[in-house]
Amino acid sequence: MNDAESSIDPERPPTPATAIANFYGTPALDEELEAARRISGLEDEIARLRVELKMLFNADAVDLKLIARTVDTLVRAVATQYRLSPTSKADLAANLAGVINSLGDQLIRTDR
Repeated sequence: MNDAESSIDPERPPTPATAIANFYGTPALDEELEAARRISGLEDEIARLRVELKMLFNADAVDLKLIARTVDTLVRAVATQYRLSPTSKADLAANLAGVINSLGDQLIRTDR
């Protein structure tokens, strides 16, 4: 019996390679992975995190833990982007300050 057959045999657990192929090997996911491979850099991911953060702040039920995790991820992504690029530390500090100030503005909104 080969690895592909073991994935459908309930008495024989699949090998790690078969388990990964079964998990990732769907046509829809393959298309998504191919699209993701065409993206380079962190700009799109950072933009997406900013949109997600804005949506979290505007949600009816504000989840502060999720907001904190998203901000942490955003700050790490921005820091990583600057570590990978020749941009100066001053620019990094200014952008991180902008993220933190934006967070403060959202948390201290008067219309809530």
